[in-house]
Amino acid sequence: VVIEVRFRSATDRGRPEETVHRRKRTQLCRAGRAWWLREGRRYGALRFDLVTLEMVPRGLRLRHFPHFLIPGREGLR
Repeated sequence: VVIEVRFRSATDRGRPEETVHRRKRTQLCRAGRAWWLREGRRYGALRFDLVTLEMVPRGLRLRHFPHFLIPGREGLR
């Protein structure tokens, strides 16, 4: 599993999940595939997850987006 983590102290400029742009998605796919071909095949299928953290009045909000990136399409689910 390749995990991208994003943090935002405020959402006035967008939510953390909105900051993973095409260039970053392409880089994640390229790096994830390279690692998987070299080391990861024994662990099964390649998967890309996103974890976001946001400051909220009572602390942090953590959210997990499994399979947020689809290899080959570099599109967000």
